Amino acid sequence: MQIDAWQGHSVRTDTVSVYLQAGKDYHLKAEYYDNRDYAVAKLQWSVPKVGKTSRLDLYGEAGKAVRECETVIAVLGINKSIEREGQDRSDILLPEDQQEFLQEIYKVNPNVIVVLIAGSSLAVNWMDEHIPAIVNAWYPGESGGKAVAEVLFGDYNPGGRLPLTYYKSLKDLPDFNDYDITKGRTYQYFKGDVLYPFGYGLSYTTFKYSNLQISDGLNEILVSFQLKNTGKYAGDEVAQIYVQLPSRNEIMPIKELKGFRRITLKKGEEQEITIKLRKDLLRYWDETQGKFLHPSGTYTIMVGASSADIRLQQPLTIDMNQ
Repeated sequence: MQIDAWQGHSVRTDTVSVYLQAGKDYHLKAEYYDNRDYAVAKLQWSVPKVGKTSRLDLYGEAGKAVRECETVIAVLGINKSIEREGQDRSDILLPEDQQEFLQEIYKVNPNVIVVLIAGSSLAVNWMDEHIPAIVNAWYPGESGGKAVAEVLFGDYNPGGRLPLTYYKSLKDLPDFNDYDITKGRTYQYFKGDVLYPFGYGLSYTTFKYSNLQISDGLNEILVSFQLKNTGKYAGDEVAQIYVQLPSRNEIMPIKELKGFRRITLKKGEEQEITIKLRKDLLRYWDETQGKFLHPSGTYTIMVGASSADIRLQQPLTIDMNQ
């Protein structure tokens, strides 16, 4: 017996190194049992190292296709065998075999588009630095193929935005058993450099923000600005309003999303956009008093295309006691 893993556990890979003689037949036997849903059993092997020029050939027909095609569309990612309800990932990387595969095809044909399939963030740092285009398809469902194709061929101009932060490394995050968000979790408290920020997303066109105007009302704040499509195509922009509360002698969020709107603009079109902010949501939780407080002072109102891409901002002094 080379590997003994006859017990219940989450998906993992057990390995062993064996010497095999060329030209000789070997009998391999793998046994497993299934005592719950999502059982997975795979027998895989890695051949001895070979020259870099022939490494891609180990991936079968994929190597031939990569050499002959003009553009490569590589569908990579994770699935329920790696992450699901009741099973957490041990890292935030792509599986190692996918990382190697992507790097090998890039050596032969750098015209690569990656379609990323996943239900959570991934530290795809090498991919971000080298691959010309990445489409994040999440878990797209039955019509996912058609939707991705429409984006890739330009029949649809994407306008989606990330509802979470993509970090560069698991080391950037506090221990998973520590649920204190103020210790560097989310865009509200994380001060480091991220791979993709909360609210991030690309379009085939570009947008310009200008002329920020803020009006302080009794129960609402009106945030108005001009938004213009400065690119070559019609498209959607998701304008986001972030607020930084007055500074206090305690840990406060760097900024908080308080409003957003998705706007469709034709090529060259410009609109005045107004977004209302509720004053009762300008608050923070006070641990000592056990309740939300609405501080008076100078707020910073920010307008941007993501939590890290702030285009306009302006201070606003508010007296919450009025």
